[in-house]
Amino acid sequence: MDEALAVLRKNQMVPAAGEPTAEGLITGLHHVGVGLSGKMAWASECCIALAVYAKAVIESATKELISTLEARVAAAGDHIAELTNKLAGVAECAKEKIEGAVENIQEAGCAGLPLGESSPVSLPFSYAEAVRASLPGTTRAAQLSVVDRESIRARQILIDGFPGNRDGTLLETEILEQANDALDYLSREELDVPEGLRFTAAKALRNGGVVLELATPDLAKWIVQHARDYEFVLSPRAKIRPRQYKLVAEFTPVGLDPTDTTQWRQTELDLDLEEGAIVDARWIKPIHKRYQGQRFAHLLVTLSSPEAANKVIRAGLVLAGRHVSVRKNLAEPLRCSKCQRYDAGHLAKECPQDHDTCGTCARTHRTADCKIQDVQQYHCVNCNEKGHAAWDRECPVFLDHLSKLNARCPENHLQFYPTGDPDSWVPKLHDRAVAATRVQLKDVIEEEIEKGRNAPSQRARAQKGRARMVQTQLPFGSQRPRVDNDLEEA
Repeated sequence: MDEALAVLRKNQMVPAAGEPTAEGLITGLHHVGVGLSGKMAWASECCIALAVYAKAVIESATKELISTLEARVAAAGDHIAELTNKLAGVAECAKEKIEGAVENIQEAGCAGLPLGESSPVSLPFSYAEAVRASLPGTTRAAQLSVVDRESIRARQILIDGFPGNRDGTLLETEILEQANDALDYLSREELDVPEGLRFTAAKALRNGGVVLELATPDLAKWIVQHARDYEFVLSPRAKIRPRQYKLVAEFTPVGLDPTDTTQWRQTELDLDLEEGAIVDARWIKPIHKRYQGQRFAHLLVTLSSPEAANKVIRAGLVLAGRHVSVRKNLAEPLRCSKCQRYDAGHLAKECPQDHDTCGTCARTHRTADCKIQDVQQYHCVNCNEKGHAAWDRECPVFLDHLSKLNARCPENHLQFYPTGDPDSWVPKLHDRAVAATRVQLKDVIEEEIEKGRNAPSQRARAQKGRARMVQTQLPFGSQRPRVDNDLEEA
């Protein structure tokens, strides 16, 4: 092809550059015909005729190609129109089913609420909310209980070092009198004190602090925002402790420095959180207790509001370049690290027991000093069983106390911290599955252990197999079937 193009271009029969084209072919034939016009008339006429013929062939092929393309485009358009009609029908059918489901859910929701009561919040209704709406029964009752508890907590503030309450015996009336006197002083100092700012209830704590309750959550927020002014008026030792919301960031790279506030300010910007929403962060397990080569550990992150905590739970966190999952830090039964008892009503510094009890082997020494590493030598002081330690999360005593605690704290069953947003009432889907799995595993293990105790020996199983292969004789008269004597003895 290259040689042919070189010859044609040398004789100026085709364009000097570019790929071969139909126009170049026709032009070349014309040049040949004109060049032969004075020498060979018949050859000249034939070349010119061939050029016209080639042009006609090209035009015919082009028309056929255009016609084929038009037919295919028309067929594709018809197919698209048919699919569009089908999708419209599917959408209409889905809409009817969703509307029917919404009506059923609305009827069920109305049936689950007594007369005169309404949902804890009144928000615009949508299909998504209809799907998330709670059904009547125990689940609904648990949700209402959680909302009521959180509503009370939102109206409370904790004050450490309350004057006159060192031993926790200060009367509630005395607490209210002092607390409200401090509020009256603030109002005289020309602060923008909201109307109705009064403490309505109080509770003295054994550690010297008090819990004070106001009429609305907004009034409690005002006290927290003006904490320094109120602490100054109340007592030099008084300190308002805002409620905190703790999260667990699982499998965080150990290269992270949780004390670096710069990364937390950037995280607040990335998640559109208020400045200072992330209050604190620390490793759950002390660094000196990590095993050699450990790459990941759990991080405890503290936030200032339930809304910020829920946003972090939904989005997760990017820490040290790794996206990590985040969950609520659930309330768990307290265990005294000295006597190892659950819900004993005290911690190690207040434990009345004279000696330490090891949480691993149940002997009289500190858990940190225990040298036993064989799990079979572990001994739980709570259930008095070997094979696991007092700190084992599968200990039956721990699971029993955890079940009782979850019954007292239904918010433990929720994935988020409950707020006025119904989205935060979503239960944890794996709760029942985990409980069922624990029961099933326990049953399976006990069943296998029992099978192992009652299982025949290998010799007996072999003899039983041989007995099945022994042909027996029909018992004519007093004749007995033949069976191996060894099997009878077994």
